[in-house]
Amino acid sequence: MLQLAPTTLLFTSHFLMQNSVVTGTSAGSACIDPAYFPDEIDAIRREFLQQRRQNNFLLFTHGDFDHVLGLGRDVDAITVIQQQALALDHEQIAAECRQYDAAAYLTREPPFTFPRIERTFISRLDLSAEGIPLLLVHTPGHTADSAVILHLEQGWAHVGDMLSDIEFPIVRDSFRSYRSSLELLPSLFREYGTVSVIPGHGHLAADRAEAERRRARDLRYLDNVEHRLRDLVPAGADLRRCLSRMKDIRVGGEPIPPYLREFHEGNVALIYYELLTGPK
Repeated sequence: MLQLAPTTLLFTSHFLMQNSVVTGTSAGSACIDPAYFPDEIDAIRREFLQQRRQNNFLLFTHGDFDHVLGLGRDVDAITVIQQQALALDHEQIAAECRQYDAAAYLTREPPFTFPRIERTFISRLDLSAEGIPLLLVHTPGHTADSAVILHLEQGWAHVGDMLSDIEFPIVRDSFRSYRSSLELLPSLFREYGTVSVIPGHGHLAADRAEAERRRARDLRYLDNVEHRLRDLVPAGADLRRCLSRMKDIRVGGEPIPPYLREFHEGNVALIYYELLTGPK
């Protein structure tokens, strides 16, 4: 647990170094992406209940199961997520969670179900008028419903599954959207005074310079994959050949570790088909 400000705590799970935040003011409180193991969620829940005020929010950066576990049925908070999450297969997401939990011999009480969503937004949602100075901004790419959450007074942002120091971009929506979202971040950070950046997984970027190093690294990775594919696809290369030609791609000068290779191959396949057919 790390104190980012007098009323803001960062919790990092032992599961995939996943980051959750609890923050509050005299008028409101918010919890972002509580995760992952039941005892970890219990600690987050206790802190959230201590900070609970008149207006309380449970905010999700996107609808992947590890980000929407919630705080339990008896926590009174307004759940908020980007609108496209409503189109997700909520039963499939719950089944994926159960599969991960079963592999770890983990039992959840109550069993996980996709949370009931009470508020959505399309492009932006500012909660300042409701007592909590947070701005949610749609940043698709990793998923269609991905968003970043900026604290407008304390100078930090939770960016969901972007800008990790332990992962490269994992693109499940659109690589063009992912690049556009990465390109949007510097102007957002400047406009709202963001200094420190919290990735969905990994270590806090304590200053904007570190966040920019990660952003530039991720853009180079996406550009490298796209440029190689732009040479291969017009020449008639099928996906299997493209995958074989991508094995030596590096991220930040380092080879892709074996446990992340399936995500790299997924990126290659998505970009390959996006180049063939155009964006979704």
